[in-house]
Amino acid sequence: IYIAHCRFPSEKAHSLQIAKMCESFKGRGVELELVVPKKHRQIKETVTEFFNLKEKFVVTYLWTLDWFPTSTFGFLLSAFIFGWSTFFYLWRQRDFDLIYSIDLDPWSFVGALFLGRPCFFEMHGPKKSTILNRLLFKKVQGVFAINESIKRNLLANFPTLKPEQVLISPNGVDLSFVQVSR
Repeated sequence: IYIAHCRFPSEKAHSLQIAKMCESFKGRGVELELVVPKKHRQIKETVTEFFNLKEKFVVTYLWTLDWFPTSTFGFLLSAFIFGWSTFFYLWRQRDFDLIYSIDLDPWSFVGALFLGRPCFFEMHGPKKSTILNRLLFKKVQGVFAINESIKRNLLANFPTLKPEQVLISPNGVDLSFVQVSR
């Protein structure tokens, strides 16, 4: 299960990055379900069409509030409700091996930590030692940091996190998207 609290699909870079990660996992034989909030979206194409993907994957849309989506309060409220929706959805599912998520907000992953499955998180930025982040890094099995600086920050701020739990996995590029002009 890949959890991401974001409008999906969208024209934003993180939406493309999540789609390409899911495509990559599927291309390596991973059975995958992407769980995202059901939010108002302008895009009418399928995920596969919109991102021109080679691999199809299941996308499950869960209920959340979509009030004031551009405000910090609206985003955090949506993340909190999406976190509960995700917890109850996955609690009923029970047919999955692990949870993978990305650090888009501080709330949507909390319930997933209590489902008895290994949790892995992709980190694109440093994290402060908040109560939620301490809980996250105490319970995760692994972290994929996109650079050494983020890894150092995580290890300094979260003593329960061991160096062998943090793998550096830099951002990648799909060269088929790159067009070279001459």
